[in-house]
Amino acid sequence: MKKNQIDFITMGCSKNLVDSEQLMRRFENIGYHCNHDPKHPQGEIAVINTCGFIESAKEESINTILEFANAKNNGRISKLFVMGCLSQRYQKELEESLPEVDKFYGKFNFTQLLKDLGPAKDSTSESKSFAERRVTANTRRLLTTPSHYAYIKIAEGCDRHCAYCAIPLITGKHISRPMEDILKEVEELEPYHFLFYYLAAAVGALSFCIFFGGSLIDGMCAACAGIPIMFLDRFLSSDNNPLAHIILEAFVGGLIVRLLVSLGFGENTDLICVGVLMLLTPGVMFGNSIQDFIHADSLAGFAKFVKALLISIMIVIGIGLSMLFF
Repeated sequence: MKKNQIDFITMGCSKNLVDSEQLMRRFENIGYHCNHDPKHPQGEIAVINTCGFIESAKEESINTILEFANAKNNGRISKLFVMGCLSQRYQKELEESLPEVDKFYGKFNFTQLLKDLGPAKDSTSESKSFAERRVTANTRRLLTTPSHYAYIKIAEGCDRHCAYCAIPLITGKHISRPMEDILKEVEELEPYHFLFYYLAAAVGALSFCIFFGGSLIDGMCAACAGIPIMFLDRFLSSDNNPLAHIILEAFVGGLIVRLLVSLGFGENTDLICVGVLMLLTPGVMFGNSIQDFIHADSLAGFAKFVKALLISIMIVIGIGLSMLFF
């Protein structure tokens, strides 16, 4: 039993995993050594993040709690805490039936555990060096996933009370995170994420161009034009006259395409332009507006439809101006 080490066991969906990663980072910041889903727990403290979505998930969570409760009774761990969806929904019942657990936390108050435990006492150099090794550009979470991906939580809850689903009972109404906060977290996750951003833009433009009938050379031209378009899209603020920014992006894209074609690097100007402009086309917004109409949220659907239509018009204006200037 290692002092100041906390073993986290996460069950259920990736949202629970994000909660565990956030809590692990904050514990490491106050001197604890955190392990995630260890095959052989060795810490003096165990934190189980439970799932309460379906019967099999509940059963798995309860069995895991019983396993660690038995470990506590046998002296293999000194403290046991439970958090997550199961304890959010059945906290009173669990407190009565599982006295071995030191404390139960719900889905949203689990950070109280930080205050209850407090900073690590007599933290060793080993735990500090562990924290230093795990420090990344992301200061919010201690990532547990492989290095090539990570989960982002964008919302909690649900407004649709389906008979088979317990999510509204556990997490309440649907609440989305602010877009600015989501984007900031994405940027913190990987310091070189912008390379993948531009690579995705190039591959997207190339693929769209070839899909609509362009040659490989045309697709490569579209890829070359798509990168500066995404550069503009990334660094222009969308809060200050976003429609003008769309015109500028489409205009610059059209100029680059015309320049490349005039230099002999492409053949079909129209298909190359299609590949580039598909990066700006609000297809998802159109789809979301239709979804809102289907679910009888007509006002939101109409607002998204009008916004998508305006963006499409700005794209046409921008590409039209580029054809006039070159």
